[in-house]
Amino acid sequence: MTNKLQWYLDPKKYEHTTRKGKVKIVDSYSQWILTYGAKHDLTEEIEKEDSRDFNYVTVINKLGGDKENRPPKIRFKPFNFANSNQKTIKTRGDKPSSKFVGRLPVRTRSFQNKADDELIKQTYDCGGLSEKAKAKRVIIGIIDDAINIGHERFRTKDGNSRVDFAWIQDANKMEKPTVAFGCEWTNDEINQLIAQYPDDDHALMSALDLVGPANEPYRPSPLLLDTSHGTHVADLAAGYNSGDDRSENRRLITVQLPVFASQDTSGTSLMASIIAGIKFIYDRALLISKSCKTPIPVVINFSYGLNGGPRNGFHILERSLRAFALRYRNETATYIKKKKSKPVKKGAPFVPVFPVGNAHLTRTHARSFGQADFDIKTIELNVRLQPEDRTSSFLEIWFPKITSDIKLQIIEPDGSRKIIKFDTSLSSNQSMILAEYSTTDISKPNPERVVARVSLDVPSKVLAGLRTKDSPYWRVLLAFAPTRPSDLTYRAAPSGVWGVTASGLNMSQCSHIEAWLQRDESVSGLGLRGRQAYFDDDDYEDDRFDHQGDIAVADNPSTPSVITRNGTSSGISTNIKPNRSEPYESLNIVTIGGYRWDNRAAAVYSAAGYKEYNSPAFMSVSDTSRTLSGVLGAGTKTGYSVVQNGTSVAVPQVVRRLADILQKTKPKDYLGFDAVKVLSNSSEEPDRPTDTEVELANSPFIRKERVWKGLLPVHKDLADKVERHSERKSR
Repeated sequence: MTNKLQWYLDPKKYEHTTRKGKVKIVDSYSQWILTYGAKHDLTEEIEKEDSRDFNYVTVINKLGGDKENRPPKIRFKPFNFANSNQKTIKTRGDKPSSKFVGRLPVRTRSFQNKADDELIKQTYDCGGLSEKAKAKRVIIGIIDDAINIGHERFRTKDGNSRVDFAWIQDANKMEKPTVAFGCEWTNDEINQLIAQYPDDDHALMSALDLVGPANEPYRPSPLLLDTSHGTHVADLAAGYNSGDDRSENRRLITVQLPVFASQDTSGTSLMASIIAGIKFIYDRALLISKSCKTPIPVVINFSYGLNGGPRNGFHILERSLRAFALRYRNETATYIKKKKSKPVKKGAPFVPVFPVGNAHLTRTHARSFGQADFDIKTIELNVRLQPEDRTSSFLEIWFPKITSDIKLQIIEPDGSRKIIKFDTSLSSNQSMILAEYSTTDISKPNPERVVARVSLDVPSKVLAGLRTKDSPYWRVLLAFAPTRPSDLTYRAAPSGVWGVTASGLNMSQCSHIEAWLQRDESVSGLGLRGRQAYFDDDDYEDDRFDHQGDIAVADNPSTPSVITRNGTSSGISTNIKPNRSEPYESLNIVTIGGYRWDNRAAAVYSAAGYKEYNSPAFMSVSDTSRTLSGVLGAGTKTGYSVVQNGTSVAVPQVVRRLADILQKTKPKDYLGFDAVKVLSNSSEEPDRPTDTEVELANSPFIRKERVWKGLLPVHKDLADKVERHSERKSR
């Protein structure tokens, strides 16, 4: 009887008590990881972020493997400039004031006090640059993993680094007071190490604590390989040959995410690291603007994505970016002056660029059919968990807010089934766990042998838009334990097909039930951990290939499947509708897809939205041809190039293009800067299929669900890379 699985009411309260004794509802991902998932995923602890910045909960993961090879504990703490012994901007007053941008509380800091001028000059000095030279500067922020900040491509013609600030979030060196954890490097410090190790890339990376020295235990890092994602992306965004005069005006601020955040592709432990990284870029960009006494625009390259989320433009990360964009404009506005007149309130743009994701053919999205009745709607899902999956798998099911009496039927791979009913009249979250019987009391679950957890999140402000009191959605989250736990003493989730049937009452005729499986795949250089779960459906399988055996990249309307290729765009790139009345900063969150250079066809993996507002705005080159995937870029070490593909390599090309545009934009034109509009001026309209034509894998036809505006040509700086790759040549 001990191996029998049974559903129980979750004995853990769906809340988190802070140190001050207040109870805070936490996200159900965090709840899984903090309780039963901790047994499998080796999660260590939780800590609440400073309420004056962001009200979110940070989950800290530890790597698997031997204890001595795991990274040290990392605590996310608020940035504290006031108590820093480094020469950085101080927070004025005993307690920072705060204001709200939308619903996101953000900290306000004044940069108008002249007493800080000398302190800032000692921290960052623009030197003897003329006003004209300062006006040409653009800051490029890179948030990624494995960035070789000492690489030759990120230096000026005199050999100095163009990386003004770098934050290594999982560095082992002693924490500096200027960052909450990890280690920060300034431009002067990087230059000193470059001079010390001029011809030894590995020694330089070791000195920067990017990789461990030979006498220390092995630390997993893609920087130990020839190819590293962050270095490749940074090169496409801001890499220049030595001696190029333009390189001086492209300054970099980099954030290297912790290994555990990159390893956990579900995004559970990613958001806190990313938001902290965005705040770091924001703070340091303001410092540079203050030093130069002119507003300097910022373009952020972020080449990550995730599958889950409300997909209404109001994910916590999307809201944070809009808040930072508005704050940056406001904080830099007072630097614009007109002759014989008062200062003009026009600040510099803060433009994030995101990938649409590579989930187009991963079978991770499903949608219920549009039944005609108003009483009940149902979606039947077959979720295939793959064997040897060392990480948890997550299934999100979203219902419209008007839904009542939400019900789930779950069929385990062995045929056992259970119906779970949720009471939607309650105002609290509800959850159950699937576990073995306790060896001492068969009426209670064994906390060491939990297989899965299902929870219902009530519509709340956590998932709400800026103009709604409550979320327009209910969310059901089904969390599965790994099918191959790192510690075999814990219960594995059975691999195979799990049947999940979800239904709800009182749904309108035009509404649907949506389901997404979170990303769960291995990252290059970090070892085998996750294996992607996917939906199984015979109707989809019949249409995976066309009559010639080519891969199908569009749904077949004649034989509809519950699995759909539309709606596969990243859950953090679902910006608001273009016709909606929002601050102009909202238009500056740009989403990018990928296309093939040889025939202008969409890359088969480039994800699709439903309509224009959640489709990628533009596509950039991510593959050279059908047989030559990827784009040529810098390898980990100086002197050679490598090829990587995916929508993440399409993003930095757009970042480079935006930097060119912003360099030519006068400060008086910063207000109202619309990144989508200015990019449209250089885009090309894709070939659209007619009603009788079908988008094929090797066809130039691209539906609007896959790109909204148009295709961006290869940047002139990168044209030789694409051409050399097409000729199968390399440096």
